[in-house]
Amino acid sequence: MNAVNPYNCTKPGNLFAGYDRLLQQLINGFRDGNSFALIGGRRCGKTSLLFQLQKELDETNYESIHPLSRYFDIQALDQISCEILFEEIYSLTVSDIEAEPWQCDHEGKPYQTFLSCLDKVKTSLEKNFGPDWVVILLIDELDAAIHSLPDDHFFQNLRNLLMTSRFHRHFRLVASGVNDLTNLISSGSSPLNNLRAKYLNILTIKQARQLISFGFPDFDDDLEQRLLRITGRHPYLLQGLLEKLWTNRNNPDLHYLKLCVREFLHEHNDFNRWIDAFGLSEHAVYQTLSKTPDGSMHVRDLKNELESSFSPQLDDALRTLGYHGVIDDSDPDEPQIAGTMFRDWYQDNVSITKEKGMIEHSSTTEAAHSFDAPSKKKSTESEDTTSTRDTTQNSKSTGKIKILFLGANPNNKNRLAIDKEFNEIKRALIKYEHKDRFVFDQHGGVTLEDLPRYLMHYKPDIVHFSGHGSKKGLIYLEDDQGMYKSVPFVNFIQIFRNISNRIQCAILNACESEQLAYDLAEDINCVIGMSTEILDEDARKFSIAFYEYLASGQNVKKAFDGALGQITSSPKYEQIPKLKTRICDPANIYFV
Repeated sequence: MNAVNPYNCTKPGNLFAGYDRLLQQLINGFRDGNSFALIGGRRCGKTSLLFQLQKELDETNYESIHPLSRYFDIQALDQISCEILFEEIYSLTVSDIEAEPWQCDHEGKPYQTFLSCLDKVKTSLEKNFGPDWVVILLIDELDAAIHSLPDDHFFQNLRNLLMTSRFHRHFRLVASGVNDLTNLISSGSSPLNNLRAKYLNILTIKQARQLISFGFPDFDDDLEQRLLRITGRHPYLLQGLLEKLWTNRNNPDLHYLKLCVREFLHEHNDFNRWIDAFGLSEHAVYQTLSKTPDGSMHVRDLKNELESSFSPQLDDALRTLGYHGVIDDSDPDEPQIAGTMFRDWYQDNVSITKEKGMIEHSSTTEAAHSFDAPSKKKSTESEDTTSTRDTTQNSKSTGKIKILFLGANPNNKNRLAIDKEFNEIKRALIKYEHKDRFVFDQHGGVTLEDLPRYLMHYKPDIVHFSGHGSKKGLIYLEDDQGMYKSVPFVNFIQIFRNISNRIQCAILNACESEQLAYDLAEDINCVIGMSTEILDEDARKFSIAFYEYLASGQNVKKAFDGALGQITSSPKYEQIPKLKTRICDPANIYFV
């Protein structure tokens, strides 16, 4: 046996095991012109898989394509911009040939510069690699770029490169990521909906035994069964415990395994980060499974056990828990808990307090929606809502403030700068002392089906909708093709009414939405709507200023009044935004 410990759970690519079928699917897909998204939780092996894929591409000859694998990690970049990203892709593309350096020929248009640079080196690429050269971009943590880029132009350009550009047959992409990557590929209007999703999962028993055999060719059968049960065959947890067991490799036993588990949990704080990616539906499903004797339940029974508000999200929750490696969904009809190690930690460190509506875990307490059924009346309201207007008690929050940005920008309506609006709001908020208190989630291309799903999943304190409205009493969402879908106010109201008991404030940045704001104010403390048509630029300036005032510690009333002053195109436009309140005094509503 080697004297050097072969195991290292923190080193990507170390002792790679499994995913043979997935690797072959990816390679076959490249030949067919396909690109992919690898979605997996933290420490589930996304980077290791990209390394292994690069190795196989570099070591194998293919008849139909000449692959040029190019790996880079978004998080390794000091700065992120559209130009930096395309310059990086160009540099990787020409890394094996003599080529002219990147020159920005199209000021402010990095994608056009990228294509022009490729035009200049195309002949050299064909000379060195033949006419069938294909650059396969292996981009790790692509979704990390979302929060640094001002808009989605890079992702739209990347889609164009892969799908319709003059170089589309010469580029493929495999991008890894977690929850945010699913948003980039999830719907018809998502910027990278051309990527085919591949979800990572736990190892099979055969693959887990392969990993064990690297350092323990004669591992005890009973100890193996216990090790697989504890880790749930999660590749990171399994290699982490094997790394510690190897230090006592001549006499590993159950007692020493228990010590290894305790030591591993003491050294690593991964589980807290894992559950940060869980929504309320994931918590509800996992808790329900963890309470069963064997940690498993038929999907039908699981759906019956869940609160009615979580049942529609069951499939998404199971998928999320599966690619985080905490459940085994190899039998889609009967998912079960994967690993007692995470389950025991979860039960000891995560609690749901229904009375307070809190999710508490470890040393971090995060505000969340109660698992109780929705109620029309907020817990902070007086039973006599007419007297609430006169109270002097504010509702200043002490937990995280969840802001959900929703946008609908149909292709057959006047295009709005929604991404610019959302990104400018986020950039404005991070300037303030309480920037860490704000949690942002953003979704564009919202459909009628998406709306209740997002509201139930994120349980926001503030909902911001940006899009089109009509004096006919309509809000325009999108259909699956990215075209407009007319939604009557009454439908919009019904969706919010059923699930509005956490929402404290709603901003409807859409024309002709004043009446909708008034109706929603029956269930939401403060709602802002527009009394008539408003210029896109004015609406954006108003929104940015409103959030800046909130972040600086102003109440909703002062934030609204201050934001009106940012509408400068014409004095009459200052009267378009309207603040509607029917159950509280906005001067008593604070968020920080």
